[in-house]
Amino acid sequence: MTLSNKINIGIDAGSTTVKVVVTDEKHTILFKEYRRHLADVAGVISTVLGSLLHTLGDKSVHITITGSAGMGIAERCSLPFVQEVVASCELIQTLYPTVKTLVDIGGEDSKMIFFSPNHAPDMRMNGNCAGGTGSFIDQIATLLGIGVHELDELAQAATSVYPMASRCGVFSKTDVQNLLSRNVSKQDIALSIFHAVSLQVISSLSKGNAIEAPLFLSGGPFAFIPTLKKVFMQQLSINEAQIIDSENRQFIPAWGAAIESNQQTSTLALSALIKKIEQSKQQVYTYNPTALPPLFSDNEHYLRWKKEKESSCVIETIDIANATEGCYIGIDSGSTTTKIVALDEKKRVFYRFYERNSGSSLDTVQKGLNSLLQQANEANKNLMVLGSCVTGYGEDLVKNAFPIGLGMVETLAHFTASIHFNPHVSFILDIGGQDMKACFIENGAIKRLDINEACSSGCGSFIETFAHSLGHTAASFSDLCLQSKRPYDLGTRCTVFMNSKVKQALREGAPMADIAAGLGYAVIKNCLNKVLKINDFSTLGKHIMVQGGTFRNIAVLRSLEIETGSNVMITNMPELMGAFGAALFALKNREKQQTTNLQDCVQIRTYTCQTLLCKGCENNCLVTRYQFGKESKFYAGNKCEKVFSNRGNADIKGKNAFDYKYQLLFNRPQAKNPVLKLGIPRALGMYENYPFWHGLFHACGIEVVLSDTSTLKLYEKGAHTVMADNICFPAKLTNGHIVNLMEKKPDRIFLPFVVYENQSDTKTPNSYNCPIVTAYSEVIRSAINPMSSSGIPFDSPSVNFKDKKLLKQACDNYLLSILPHLTKKDLKNAFEYAFKQQVIFEQTITDYCQTIATKADTEKRFLVVLGSRPYHTDPLVQHKIADVIADFGVDVITEDIARMAAKKLPKVHMVMQWAYTNRILKAATWVANKGEHVQYMQLTSFGCGPDAFIIDEVNTLLQQVSKNPTILKIDDINNIGSTRLRIRSVIESLGLSSQAVQSTSTENSSVPFFEKKDRKRKILLPWFADFYSPFIPPIFHRLGYEA
Repeated sequence: MTLSNKINIGIDAGSTTVKVVVTDEKHTILFKEYRRHLADVAGVISTVLGSLLHTLGDKSVHITITGSAGMGIAERCSLPFVQEVVASCELIQTLYPTVKTLVDIGGEDSKMIFFSPNHAPDMRMNGNCAGGTGSFIDQIATLLGIGVHELDELAQAATSVYPMASRCGVFSKTDVQNLLSRNVSKQDIALSIFHAVSLQVISSLSKGNAIEAPLFLSGGPFAFIPTLKKVFMQQLSINEAQIIDSENRQFIPAWGAAIESNQQTSTLALSALIKKIEQSKQQVYTYNPTALPPLFSDNEHYLRWKKEKESSCVIETIDIANATEGCYIGIDSGSTTTKIVALDEKKRVFYRFYERNSGSSLDTVQKGLNSLLQQANEANKNLMVLGSCVTGYGEDLVKNAFPIGLGMVETLAHFTASIHFNPHVSFILDIGGQDMKACFIENGAIKRLDINEACSSGCGSFIETFAHSLGHTAASFSDLCLQSKRPYDLGTRCTVFMNSKVKQALREGAPMADIAAGLGYAVIKNCLNKVLKINDFSTLGKHIMVQGGTFRNIAVLRSLEIETGSNVMITNMPELMGAFGAALFALKNREKQQTTNLQDCVQIRTYTCQTLLCKGCENNCLVTRYQFGKESKFYAGNKCEKVFSNRGNADIKGKNAFDYKYQLLFNRPQAKNPVLKLGIPRALGMYENYPFWHGLFHACGIEVVLSDTSTLKLYEKGAHTVMADNICFPAKLTNGHIVNLMEKKPDRIFLPFVVYENQSDTKTPNSYNCPIVTAYSEVIRSAINPMSSSGIPFDSPSVNFKDKKLLKQACDNYLLSILPHLTKKDLKNAFEYAFKQQVIFEQTITDYCQTIATKADTEKRFLVVLGSRPYHTDPLVQHKIADVIADFGVDVITEDIARMAAKKLPKVHMVMQWAYTNRILKAATWVANKGEHVQYMQLTSFGCGPDAFIIDEVNTLLQQVSKNPTILKIDDINNIGSTRLRIRSVIESLGLSSQAVQSTSTENSSVPFFEKKDRKRKILLPWFADFYSPFIPPIFHRLGYEA
């Protein structure tokens, strides 16, 4: 190392690593070090500086600290600190002034900075989700049992990319396990992970800004994973020449901090600096003054509680030697684990098996059954299987591979196990490794089912990950919480962000026991507050049962009791309740099965696997075909069963009105010898009014150029132009459609500004459009601007479908602006033709839904009204959920059944002024007035504001007649597995409940109006916005009310 007169040190203490850079006054790097700190930030910094002291001697240095974990060090040591994004900007502007975009992927955060002349840098960081970061990649590598370097090598040999969740590390594990169970190669999985990370970073951080070259890629993942860099470049369609590279890309914030140090005048001896860092480790901190309640008041309290739990809800177990020779086998083939239980004829468990699926659920099931056979042989038992049943994710595959008698949906398996102990059970909470299911029971049947769909921070993997990171097993971590006196409140943030919270607790001196107990609270608070959104625990009833291995953790179980004020039931085998319920179901349905020798049950049928590309629609699913022998086949990975079906010939698929509506919308004739080509995106309001617009333009000799049908590739093309990560997926998808249209090069692109939709029911007060649908054309103009980027004029005239006269005026003005030669007669004829086409479309789809409903009434078939907004007709947006429902033999119709005027508007606690939601509420009312065979499900997009209150109103309308709506949350991530589970659970539980439960009506109660006599009462107001909220209380005061 060449010594310099001026030595500058920059230290970047991040969430997972420490980077130290030493430079001279010309910013040349003299020394650099990159290390993982494993939560000992000060210790690692001290060690690295000690090495530097040994090399340089006790020199005087300038120092600046940066990074998410560096602030605490800087504060305790009274050292200069600079925010890491600012440090990165300092480096780029000083050493790489031509760079236009910096992209940095760190351990638990990612950043994107845009540079432009004469403007301050535009800095973006990931917000409330840490998907698409280094820790995310680490988690997946750990799951695959390999290092990050090997993950990169695997990706280089990949041939296919599979859709994968990147917003959440735990959900992505489920995707990985599902792919492994389908024998998808680790090479393809590795590449799919990098593809998901790249898309997450681009879509969540660019927010409408063009990612322009020259581009600088920094951070450890880009430095150590070449394939990630390659995939990222492919996503942006850039080449190596457009990248400004540096061998020090992982040190950028630390290097920038060193440059900041160069401006300092005061210095510090290196030995004194080390001493400060060492002393900071010895400081004692007063932590968390608002600790959570202790799990137990004292040890005696714990022992009494433990004795009570161990003596109730006990599954009787016996040695296999004492079991009857007739037995029942229950298999729970989950996405990550396999559970097997064997009962004798007296319902006693004599065999249990629990093991992770190491890439193949079939191999794990066979291993479990072979173990049972081996134990039976050792006990000289010739076991005869009187009945068998499989449940869980792998149900259909296992039934094809082994001679298993029955299959059942897992929620009913858990329900069956619960009522074995308490027929009056009112609520079942099952928390497994990757998912969470909550069943509300009423009159002996499942009336409501909730599954975590957006965040998995309340599942078993969540706690297991932290236990291992803190040097504990899951069991020892559970025991540790018994020592807690003041459980640390860690909140309910996601797995990756929670790492930072835990590290903060450790820095504050919190005992490990308090952290362990706090994580138990975090799991339950996430479940109750985020997933179930319960504000009245009485809705859980008085008989609560918990299941799943997560409840082996004492803190989780006890936290649920403390939070709800309830005494919770748990068995001595909570993780095996699905398999136990399946075995009980097999016993109950013995007459439907043939008796089989155990030796025959364990034999897996010989099979081969082949990956096929389905070309049945635009999704192009990669389907795995399992061939068992010459005739039996099973398909996995298909979103629907249109081409590759696992249904037998006897199964009749239900009618699907969504398919019909999609074809009715867009299958329209093209103009001959067109005078103009006008591009229209298949997006947002076009799913409501396209027949009108096509008719208008077609009548004027204009050729309508539609964007292509929606695909993930189309969405990804426009992902970098999306300006807000929290808007709904249908809006984000519009960007991709506009980019697709620009590639088609029409003469113009058309996306109108529609404030009012058609008021089909004049009894409703108004017919406002969704604000996003209304104004998204202005977003497109700002984010993409086809005119400036491609020279294609972008038209968004303001139109009003509520007022026919104003609508015609707007149409005339627009048509004359693009085709001045049109006569008044031309305009009149075009408008009348367009209006007629729209009326025909609306009447046709309404009649089609009515025909299906009438036939379902006559035949007493199950019928589902899938409430949605018009753009949910897009198969990609709804992930073909309508097809999934129809695959179960259930007819599916749209909310168009209630499109026309209603005899009586529903009684709701809101003003019915939104066109789309008015129709949804009317459809829910229509369902409420039908029999038990008609049920309601609703699609809702993440980020939809109006749905926050619409769902409450739909719930109220249907619960008055003892019906419960099934709300299906959807966005760009395809979580079709949990959706299919919910749909099947609802359908099968309805089949049971319709035999025993009769609907009862209750009156919809409303809060009384606030009158003059109530002026003495105080009104509590939410804070609406900073600009006008301060004015609201004075206004109320002026009117005589206290607010």
